[in-house]
Amino acid sequence: MKKFSFLFLLMMVSSGSFAQWTWQNPLPQGNALESVYFTDANTGYVSGSNGTILKTTDGGSTWTFLPTGVGQWLNSIFFTNASTGFAAGNEGTIIRTVDAGASWTACQNVAGASFSCIYFIDQNTGYACSYSNIIVKTIDGGQTWTTFTSCPAHGFRSICFTDAVTGYGVNDGIYKTSDGGLTWTAELTGLTFPLCSVYFTDHNTGFASGGNETIFKTVNGGLTWIDYSMYVNHYFTGLFFTDANTGYAVGDGNTFAKTSDGGQTWNVVSYTTKRYLNSVFFVNSTTGYAVGAYGEITKTTDGGVNWNDISSGSITDLYSITFPDVNTGYAVGDEGTILKTGNGGADWIAQSSGISELLWSVCFTDPNTGLAVGGNWWLHGRILITSDGGTTWKQASLPVVKPLHCVSFAANNTAYAVGDSGTIVKSTDGGSTWTVLSSGTATDLYSVKFTDASTGYAAGGDNSSYIGIILKTTDGGSTWNSLPIGASQPLYSIFFSDANTGFAAGWYGTILKTTDGGVSWIALSSGTTGPLFSVFFTDNNTGYISGEAGTILKTNDGGLTWISVAGGTSEHLSSFFVTNEGEGYIAGWNGVILKTTDGARTLNTGDHPSNGSIFTIYPDPAHNKISIVRKSGSARETIISIFNISGEQVMQALFLAQNLYTLNVDDLTAGIYIVKIQTNAGIETKKLVIQ
Repeated sequence: MKKFSFLFLLMMVSSGSFAQWTWQNPLPQGNALESVYFTDANTGYVSGSNGTILKTTDGGSTWTFLPTGVGQWLNSIFFTNASTGFAAGNEGTIIRTVDAGASWTACQNVAGASFSCIYFIDQNTGYACSYSNIIVKTIDGGQTWTTFTSCPAHGFRSICFTDAVTGYGVNDGIYKTSDGGLTWTAELTGLTFPLCSVYFTDHNTGFASGGNETIFKTVNGGLTWIDYSMYVNHYFTGLFFTDANTGYAVGDGNTFAKTSDGGQTWNVVSYTTKRYLNSVFFVNSTTGYAVGAYGEITKTTDGGVNWNDISSGSITDLYSITFPDVNTGYAVGDEGTILKTGNGGADWIAQSSGISELLWSVCFTDPNTGLAVGGNWWLHGRILITSDGGTTWKQASLPVVKPLHCVSFAANNTAYAVGDSGTIVKSTDGGSTWTVLSSGTATDLYSVKFTDASTGYAAGGDNSSYIGIILKTTDGGSTWNSLPIGASQPLYSIFFSDANTGFAAGWYGTILKTTDGGVSWIALSSGTTGPLFSVFFTDNNTGYISGEAGTILKTNDGGLTWISVAGGTSEHLSSFFVTNEGEGYIAGWNGVILKTTDGARTLNTGDHPSNGSIFTIYPDPAHNKISIVRKSGSARETIISIFNISGEQVMQALFLAQNLYTLNVDDLTAGIYIVKIQTNAGIETKKLVIQ
């Protein structure tokens, strides 16, 4: 029987559960954006991965997160008027707002469907198509939906209707319905590449775009299609026309094209970005927006002649983050990237490292003095040193050729770095010169941590042979001994909260703990099977781990139990750091930097900010039955657990795609209980009295 500390559960109740992570890089956020829609010249919405919806009311100058209550990719967004809008996405998700995005509720969830596009003919009639043969239709503004399975087995990537009964869908061909979606007939098939977008400017004139920069046009309602394709190795994923002649196509490989003659010729617009574009929308003949990968938002005010990025920040993978004080922080990563903040993460400024190799780790003894290490596997390892807060970095002479994965200071001037093939090097002059130490192993080492000037630990392993290793020194690195850890998985991070208590995390969700300075280690249950990259503890009980695909774990009981925390991204999260002021930071792939201002207190977060409790229990006190109501949003899956005053779990139930949950508590004796409600967005706990 699962058991929790009752005191811990009460603390969760009093502190709240849905604290806020904020994006610091890229800005306004870094999740992929799939769709853009404006309701007037200033008010617009974008949707994308991890349930992301952003809104602007000032023509794109600023964007705010909207609380969707879902974590699925939202591939398409559409508004029928200034207040009413819909977003559709993976796992059969369709959500609706009737208050201009202030709140969203689930209005449909279809098993087996991942919706690629949502389209409304008017305020009442709309369609959502999927990548399977499922298409759904509403005729009452989204209150109810009818499911059709008449479209092709591969489904549609995009749909468009020209009147109440006539519509078009595209994927491996072009299909048409003349009966409101009941049946579909092939108009153009046999394509060797998919079509991604369809757009009609009137009842007869339409366009379809897709792979190989394909453009097809019809002027007779789909009876025939003219091929205006460019046939180069890129996709046109989004189409928009401002009139019968003027249209825009966006896609991968920095592709941005415009036609002024109804699609007969297309001119590629100069646009410098590494970010793929997925959707384009114009509010008038001159002002338009396009969105894409890594949170890309760009805008034109001159009919597409020039495009200016609204989004900003580095999208280079980041592997390590550190803060020598509450305001000053550094992050390092791919291509020699070094970013610095001097204002608690509000701004991150790129510094010149002078190298193009990977930088795996960074550490500082004070805001000005620091080291960064890295190197690519086919090149010499690198150690960089700065004494002026990163204004200049110089390379230190390194007596080994192996890449280095981690660097750590044991004292003000004494530092250690570890790397491939068991490499350990030491400096006693702040990093200017280094000597090679004998590790006694040829296994790769990924992390090093010292508890005092003499005592240190190094962790690593071999992915191919499933070897995990922890080394310990008690003489300042002169000798290293392998510890009996009992783990067969590589370890990527090691951290000690005091001289005796340490934790290591690594491959396949592995978490190890020692309370006797590494003499013995026990395996902890992480609840995940993905790799874990970084472990950080603020004291012996409170700790955090980050890992692949947006994984964030928190413990309040020294690792006995771990809570899964939703940070609002599915990027790999490489490095976790909490300052002594309780502010938490995470760095990860594609430039991700996240921050919470209550890091060491309540790092139980949702995808987006939530104002207080989102669940209500009634009646309370209860006798034989309780109901739990979700006030806003929706969740694909909700787990409700009840614990008695001893912390023992006495009941658990799983609910799918519901906002009202009813449980029979007849068998529970009178007393005080804790109800834990867990969704993809986080955990909320409540006190319950049974009489």
